[in-house]
Amino acid sequence: MWLNTSTIVKGSSHSGLFSCKLDTLVEYGIGISSKFKDLSDKLPKKLTIKCWVYSSIPNLDASIVCNPLINMQTVDWKNYDLKKEVSKANEWTEITASFDLPKNITPDTELRAYTN
Repeated sequence: MWLNTSTIVKGSSHSGLFSCKLDTLVEYGIGISSKFKDLSDKLPKKLTIKCWVYSSIPNLDASIVCNPLINMQTVDWKNYDLKKEVSKANEWTEITASFDLPKNITPDTELRAYTN
């Protein structure tokens, strides 16, 4: 299930027609919420997220978050800080964020991943 789809806007994008816009009024961007059993037959050991980020300011204060939940309780919240990656203003930067997943996840563990 997609989260925060209201952040999708038509216009400035790296490729295609749409992008996700965050600003001082919108703190959380598009994300996903799904149980691991609905994503794969095997439990993953790692989650990798690739995206393009554009910022009008350098050293963007934002992150990509990986938050596995068991029974609606956070198991291992992690974030990938974009501040060093997005060091220049007004240009697109390709980001690859990788997260090691905890060993205690199960097929019923819910994965939430989003930008903020």
